[in-house]
Amino acid sequence: ENNELRLRLQKRSEPSLLLGDSEAVRRVSQLSDEVARSEVTVLIEGESGVGKSALAAEFLQRAQLAHPTLLALRGRCYENEQVSYKAFDGCIDELSKVLRRLPTKACAALLPLRSTLLAQLFPVLRNVKAIAQASREGVSADLTARRLEAFAALAGLLEKLAEERPLVLLVDDLQW
Repeated sequence: ENNELRLRLQKRSEPSLLLGDSEAVRRVSQLSDEVARSEVTVLIEGESGVGKSALAAEFLQRAQLAHPTLLALRGRCYENEQVSYKAFDGCIDELSKVLRRLPTKACAALLPLRSTLLAQLFPVLRNVKAIAQASREGVSADLTARRLEAFAALAGLLEKLAEERPLVLLVDDLQW
């Protein structure tokens, strides 16, 4: 999927989203080159309407061109959102697609302990055969403990994926 995206981006007739020599554009270019070699958290701040989303999209586009194996998981927040963890829905939808394309054994090898709990947080992951078949052994009866274990499992899964290829988790409009 990422290779297909890279090819589509290379064939695009329109120019890059951002042009110019501003500090922000230079930093985006630098970060997109470094994405595969480092663990970094980037926070883009600014007033409404100044182009934060465009800057993030530019970063992602450049990173995908520079690193064809990059796994980009993108989500977004909305001002009046009432659903828990909605910011990650887009990210988890993409993750689900990636995991479903893997052979079940290869997918299972990526899964940490208690990965069955991931489907409780994000029901779309029930469609991933290896998660649906994961053992429930050792799963706590306590709801709070299960939620914490589920997030630990998500972190473990993302860590394993990042060991194999560059990983970007992008959440737009996180302030909401």
